[in-house]
Amino acid sequence: MKNIEAAFAHLDRFIEQKMRATKIPGVSLAITSREKLLRVATFGLANLDTQTPMTPETMFYTGSNGKTFTGTAVLQLHEEGLVDIHQPITRYLPWFKIQSRYAPITLHHLLCHTSGIPHRGDILPDPHYEIWTMREGETAFPPGERGDYTTLNTRILGLVLEEVLGQPYGEIIQQRLLDPLGMTSTVPVLTHDVRPRIGIGYVPLFDDRPAHLSHPLVPAPWLQANFADASMATTPTDLAKFLRMLMNRGQTPEGRILSEESYGRMVEPVALRYDDMYFGAGMMSNREENCFLIGHNGAGIGHAVVMWADLDSDIGVVIMINGAFPYIEESFPLQILRAAVQERPLPPLPPAIDPRQVENAGEYAGAYRCGDSCFELTEEDGLLIMHYREERLVLERRSTVLGSENGSEDSFFADHPDFAFFLLIFGRDNDNQIVEAFHGSDWYTHKRYDGPTHFDYPEVWDAYVGHYRVYNPWRYNFRVVLRKGRLFLVEVFGWLYWETELIPREKGDFTIGEGSPELIFFDTIVNHRALRTWKGCGYYYRFTLN
Repeated sequence: MKNIEAAFAHLDRFIEQKMRATKIPGVSLAITSREKLLRVATFGLANLDTQTPMTPETMFYTGSNGKTFTGTAVLQLHEEGLVDIHQPITRYLPWFKIQSRYAPITLHHLLCHTSGIPHRGDILPDPHYEIWTMREGETAFPPGERGDYTTLNTRILGLVLEEVLGQPYGEIIQQRLLDPLGMTSTVPVLTHDVRPRIGIGYVPLFDDRPAHLSHPLVPAPWLQANFADASMATTPTDLAKFLRMLMNRGQTPEGRILSEESYGRMVEPVALRYDDMYFGAGMMSNREENCFLIGHNGAGIGHAVVMWADLDSDIGVVIMINGAFPYIEESFPLQILRAAVQERPLPPLPPAIDPRQVENAGEYAGAYRCGDSCFELTEEDGLLIMHYREERLVLERRSTVLGSENGSEDSFFADHPDFAFFLLIFGRDNDNQIVEAFHGSDWYTHKRYDGPTHFDYPEVWDAYVGHYRVYNPWRYNFRVVLRKGRLFLVEVFGWLYWETELIPREKGDFTIGEGSPELIFFDTIVNHRALRTWKGCGYYYRFTLN
């Protein structure tokens, strides 16, 4: 690799550009081949208050990268004949129960996220009771039919490991993976003892509205964790040791961690997640530039970690940040390193994106009205200008709307108190013309709109609209809005923003999205308002401050 040093310098410039653009406090990375660690580099700060720089010894909460460790341990037990991954969960957890009209869920379904069980709740502090509550839920589709990513799959596997081996989850991962791989700077579960060694995680000041670069960063809440899907803390150097083992198909200089057969199960594409991303048994895989990629992403509270390897180019990268979303995605760093390996010219850095520049701003121009509220949009030199109450606001395009019926390219941030809690999302007609705009429950129409203006829906739905909270560091709050006779769930997590339709069922509850296994229902209606809602694995409560 003649130009590897040039590639490292190019990658540094890319990371520094991303840090400026997304206000990331600090980054730590490791680059590895199958044979050895090639580079460790750090950027920025581990603690903004003390101005402590990031170092290679700074630990990060790895989030869902823990799923791959749990999957590896389960496959080890399968090799040893201690479990059969094609047997039902109840063979190893007889008390496990979920309402289902389909065939039993096996451990393999859990490994590949094809179980059909509901999504995570992240409300309860320990997985044991959380899994017990699964008897209150039901499967959404036959196991194995399709992929649907949920942390509960891996949390169940963690309890299986504990039941079969008679040990706590942390001890199992320590003895079976961390010790054999020499991962001496890694802990399998988060306890207060390890807190001083972990870089401060940072999140936007506001947890109940779309994030903006003008919002200050604050330290993320701390939590202890013993979940099998996401309770590990490590350094880039240590995580690169695990990644090298995977790049070597389960082999290490000291011996095998996984057999060839088990490794094949991990990387075999079983179920599509999105785009070209597939689930395997504890691993994700992808194809890029005709190269086969394996790895996983993980997000904690104020931390995000990516771990990916390009097997065809023999290069792997671990990137850790102590900020909320977005990730520094693995795609462009791997493109840089792949070009160096193949001795091709390095790809140019992506141009800095100005969210205020809207190339099709003219499509949105016009006046919009919702009752007594109105605004007008005009295009000025590529800017989309909102004229609202004698103020002139420059809208910023967002591309982080997930689960919305409308494309993310039609979503904008308006920096004004009246538009603080939701993105402004535009709707198009069958001719692809902008005809309406949504902001929470507010429905603004353009003069081009010629559709229906009255929509029938059950009167009780009005009681469900509102803001719900629970004091939990993960999924702490959400809003329910009603527009055009349909209910939507609105969630914010760092820089991510979801609007997902609630699909009514005969039982009076809802699925969160079409065909989703995740359910929500509302109860305790007082003065025409629901005071409580059940979502995931626990209850949230109406919050009336805003």
